[in-house]
Order: sequence, then structure tokens, then C-alpha cells
Amino acid sequence: QTVTFAVSYVSSSSTLSFLQPPSIDTAGTLHFQAAPTSHGVVTLTVRARDNGGTGQGGLDQSQGAASVLALTILPLPQVHAIKPGVGNIHGGGMVTIRGMFFGSEYSRGYSSPQGYNGVSVYIGGLHCGGEELISDTEVRCVAPRGIGAGRVAVNISDQGITRGGEMDGFYSHNLMYYGGALVG
Repeated sequence: QTVTFAVSYVSSSSTLSFLQPPSIDTAGTLHFQAAPTSHGVVTLTVRARDNGGTGQGGLDQSQGAASVLALTILPLPQVHAIKPGVGNIHGGGMVTIRGMFFGSEYSRGYSSPQGYNGVSVYIGGLHCGGEELISDTEVRCVAPRGIGAGRVAVNISDQGITRGGEMDGFYSHNLMYYGGALVG
């Protein structure tokens, strides 16, 4: 006798879609793949079924109400811009990263505790210093050393879950030369 699980949608937020819809395997493990920019809540019902047949009063479906579960998909951070976009190869300049879903209650799934700052920023693969979460759309940090153009990545870590977003070639470390005329 094999047990399978029938998963049905009850409701879903309009921003949520799946590349692989939710399903439960015979071991009872939930599998799904949300679309890359998808987020929201879907309510599912689950019923156990078996292939033992219905002869002699047998049942092939769990009795009573179906199990109901809410599946919440948190949004991935999105990096849209960094200001300034050019910095010294020695690092040390303050930069502001703008985007979406850096730290609101919606993007984390719960209210932030006092002094929340579960944000890590990387420029060119190197950790930015002194990250400061300003809002759900803005993070500030001190640029690391580097050479050339680098990817900017923002990672959010909450309760053992890390999710991130990045943008290639957004920041460039360059030698800075200043010139001018000498008067005198």
C-alpha cells in the first residue's frame, strides 16, 4: 500500500507564481519552486490517499477535514543602484545601495526587533564595512578595497534563512587623480 498526497490551492496572493507548483512526495516532503521575482502567501489543502482500494468498506482518502497550510514566500532583495558608482581602489568611501526588500516586516515576515540589522553587503565579492539598514529600500556601508568593476550583492539573514540579490558591474574601483593649475 502506497500513500500519496493530494495538494490543492485554496487561495494565493496575486504576486505569487510557481515554476514548480507545490507537491508532497510519498515521504511527506513538500517540494515547490517559486518564480524568481515571485513572493506572497498561498493557502493549500492536503489530503492523504492510498492505493489500498475501497473493497470491504475500505477508504482511499483521509477522513475529516483536509489539512490546511499557509506557505509564505519572502521576496528576494533587489539591487537597483549604488551611489556613488565609482570609488578609490583603497576603499573607505561611504556608499548608498538602493533597491527593494532590504528589511521591512513584509520582506522579513515579522516585525524587526530593536536595532535589527541582518544585512550584509558585498562589492566585488568583498565584504562592505559598517552596514546600516536605513529602510526597506536603502542600505549604507563603507566600500572595501578593490580594482575594476564589481558586482554589488545584498544578503538578508533572518532566523537561519539567508536570501540575496545582486547586480553586476554596478560599482567601479579606480585610481583617483586630482589635478589643477598651480598659481603663483
